Amino acid sequence: MIRSRRFRLDGLHAPVEIRFDEWGVPHIEARTLADLFFAQGFVHGRDRGWQMRFNRLVALGRLSEVFGPMGLEMDRFARGVGWAEHARSGLERVPPDLRKLLEAYAAGVTAAFRCGPTGPEDRLVPLPDFPWTVEHSAAWGLVVAWALSWNWDSELCRVAMAQALGERAADLEPEAIFGETALFPETVGIEPMAERLLQMYTMLARWLGPREGIGSNNWVVAGPRTATGQPILANDPHLPLSLPNIWYEQQLVCEPEGFAVAGVTTPGLPGVVLGHNEWIAWGATAVIADTQDWFIERFDPENPLRYETPEGWAWAEVREIEIRVRGRRAPERFWMRITRHGPVLTDLLPEYEPEGIDWPRVGLALAWAGAQAETWFEALLQLDRARDWETFREALRRWPAPVLNFVYADRAGHIGYQMAGRIPIRRRGHGLLPAPGWSGEFDWIGEIPFEELPSVFDPPQGILVTANHRIVGPGYPYFISAEWMPDHRARRIQERLAAMPNLTAADCLTIQTDVVSLAALEWKPWLVRIEPKDADEAWLLAQVKAWDGQMDPKGVAPTVVAAVEWVLLRQLLGPRLGSAWRRYLGESLNAFLPGHSFYRTAPHALREILRRGDPFWLGERTALDWVAGAFREAVRDLRHRLGKDPTRWVWGRVHRVTLRHALGQVPGLAPFFNRGPFPLGGDGDTPLQAGFQGSQFGGALGALPSWRFVADLSDWDRCLAVLAGGQGGSPISRHYCDQFSLWLEGRARPMYWRRETVRAHTQRMWQLEPFVGAGLAPAP
Repeated sequence: MIRSRRFRLDGLHAPVEIRFDEWGVPHIEARTLADLFFAQGFVHGRDRGWQMRFNRLVALGRLSEVFGPMGLEMDRFARGVGWAEHARSGLERVPPDLRKLLEAYAAGVTAAFRCGPTGPEDRLVPLPDFPWTVEHSAAWGLVVAWALSWNWDSELCRVAMAQALGERAADLEPEAIFGETALFPETVGIEPMAERLLQMYTMLARWLGPREGIGSNNWVVAGPRTATGQPILANDPHLPLSLPNIWYEQQLVCEPEGFAVAGVTTPGLPGVVLGHNEWIAWGATAVIADTQDWFIERFDPENPLRYETPEGWAWAEVREIEIRVRGRRAPERFWMRITRHGPVLTDLLPEYEPEGIDWPRVGLALAWAGAQAETWFEALLQLDRARDWETFREALRRWPAPVLNFVYADRAGHIGYQMAGRIPIRRRGHGLLPAPGWSGEFDWIGEIPFEELPSVFDPPQGILVTANHRIVGPGYPYFISAEWMPDHRARRIQERLAAMPNLTAADCLTIQTDVVSLAALEWKPWLVRIEPKDADEAWLLAQVKAWDGQMDPKGVAPTVVAAVEWVLLRQLLGPRLGSAWRRYLGESLNAFLPGHSFYRTAPHALREILRRGDPFWLGERTALDWVAGAFREAVRDLRHRLGKDPTRWVWGRVHRVTLRHALGQVPGLAPFFNRGPFPLGGDGDTPLQAGFQGSQFGGALGALPSWRFVADLSDWDRCLAVLAGGQGGSPISRHYCDQFSLWLEGRARPMYWRRETVRAHTQRMWQLEPFVGAGLAPAP
């Protein structure tokens, strides 16, 4: 029997029908786009209300109002970066008709909030439920864009690396531009500032989460290479896992407007981000484009509000910021200077007096391409309505940030790839380190034109793959990044696809969950040359010799190989890096430290050093001596961690995933809100990306596949998807984590599309009706 509920809602113009399937996925059908987005906001607010209110506090810099002093660092950072201010500025460029749809969405969220609490989290930690506005959506959109923008923290890490190694720091970055890994002579002395900013960012991990391994896989295969003769497209975004999931799946239908789309949404934002409509399917991965640069600003010693420019002294904009802190009578106040490059984030550091009278003569200002862009609502809604390659590209022409690799397929049989987003062009250099801001020679002078961004349509090979690896060749005329991820995931995906001439959607799931690590296999030739000294070593080396690269949670060889890599990183690189070691790998006993871009390239750099036999790093020892010594140290460490019996050193004992809720950080609440740990296969270089945070062997995992999606363009009802978690926002919801068992087993569920299919799988219904008069009244 279908359970039904009616809501009479102020702000709605006509009835809306919402059908929920057995996985809690809502299929929303409305007569107008305004009512459709109102209903989308209402469903977001009801199912994910606490999550949305929490994220809003992050974006607005208002956590301290609820969490007291523990939220102050995050609030200072949010106000300093200015997500809310940039959101207001971007909305000024939104067309009036689109603004009305955004306002309808916001009104729907507010209507949901007025219905009251939906779970125990609302009572344990009640969050302000003031009306949702368009500005709140735009601000949260900028936080999402920031999380997928590079490379402000990497630049600060390079300051420590350059101080320790000079130009030899390039050895540790395979993509580094030679000569740009040493500090500028004029900038020596900024090291303490860079270190303090990194320390501050460490404190923000509890709110922003880790960025390590953020990336994704996507691919598209043309019809001649599939079993159905129609294209198949796959996407699995790799993001930090949380409960509830960052994604929320929906189908949105408005027949009178010819609008129908399905896929994942981000609660707080209208529209569908990844998925398909009636004509096309698309997926996205992070490009890891360099869209952030630090500029060192010199201020007038006589007046710290003036800074040096190529034209002489200029006045900085000064913003007074007030933060209310729970438990304190007086609000926290600080002043932030903003130059032509961006906010001077060193003004955030607590050692500066609130009155701002002790500002130093030098500060670090951050330029971010995402801050200069309009909101992405226009691009997203055009993307949801795109019908072919031309309208798809026209939508992406308006995509501001983050910079993404989009793959495309349509029902006419075409496939394609398009990079989208704003990437700066620099007058000089590549922005790998903080650069002098006073001369103008390192300034941004434009952005890469959309028509010159990488793009491919109907390639002859019939396969397109992206996995955060280098997309362009050496002949490409513009600089995009020096922080591409190694290509091991992409090569493994291509290897699997090439071996499947009649690809199916089910085949794509097996590729998304593939745990063969081509990177880890590169250690095998070294390890099998080691002479064992006892029976345990002989048995372990025999396991490695027979190993095929599968990072299987039941295997022992993956544990040994990963442990050896971890020991070598510490023993070989640590002494040369000194205190910069923890910055390079983001390793800390207590919290995640930045350095995500080095976290996967570090093992690759290490193997290159061993292959070259570089005496700067190896000294008088041979590469094999280093590997053998690391193997024996790893065996000692594993005995200490896992016991004396090496047959029990299986990968799943050290490589485990836990899904955490924001309130799960409270020890007494963790069992109620969190789920796990669960043994998991893979590593940071497998298609099922699952690397440790900061290369901390046996520690928490970084980003993982947050949603798996396979679009079979022969029949939309044959599309597959699975969330790492579920649709529900509260632990008392049956959909809080009901999809995770499928995710863990490498399975998926169908995405229902046709009206008759949706009706056949309906478990419950909501009928939304207009309410004439003030207020809201849920019908009995």
